[in-house]
Amino acid sequence: MYAHPHNKATRSASGFLFKPGLFIIVIEVTLINFSWFGNYDVLYLQFMWAIGFSMVILSAMVKVNYWLIDALGLLIVFGPNALAFVNFTPDETAYTLWTIFHDRGWLITDGAVRIKALSPELPWIGVIFLGYFAGPIYARTMLAIKC
Repeated sequence: MYAHPHNKATRSASGFLFKPGLFIIVIEVTLINFSWFGNYDVLYLQFMWAIGFSMVILSAMVKVNYWLIDALGLLIVFGPNALAFVNFTPDETAYTLWTIFHDRGWLITDGAVRIKALSPELPWIGVIFLGYFAGPIYARTMLAIKC
C-alpha cells in the first residue's frame, strides 16, 4: 500500500523495503539471538531474519513487472513440494544457498561462531511477493467500502 497511496502518485517501495529489511536482519542476529541464548557461539537465522531478507529481495524485485511478482509469488507458495527431491550435501557448492532458501541446516559448523538457518527463506519470499501484489487490490477494496 506504500507504493500505491490513495489519491497520490505511485512511488517506489524499494527504499521503504530495503532499509527496514536490513534493520530487521541486524536486530535478529544481534539483539534477538543474544536475548534468547545469552552468547554468540551459535548464530540462529530464525523468523525475523527470514522476513528481513524477504523484504530485501522484494526491494530489488519491485523494479520488474507487477504481474511477474504475482506469478513468482504464486509459484513459490503453491509449488514448494516440486523441489523436494533436490538435495545437496555440505561439500557441494550449492549447499549454502539451498539451505538458506529451501532447507534448514548448518551453514557454518567450525570456528568461533557457528551459523544455523532455522527458517527456510523461499516460502517467506513467496508470501511477501503475494502481499506486495495484494496491497493495491486491498486499497481499492477499502476505498469502495468507505464510499
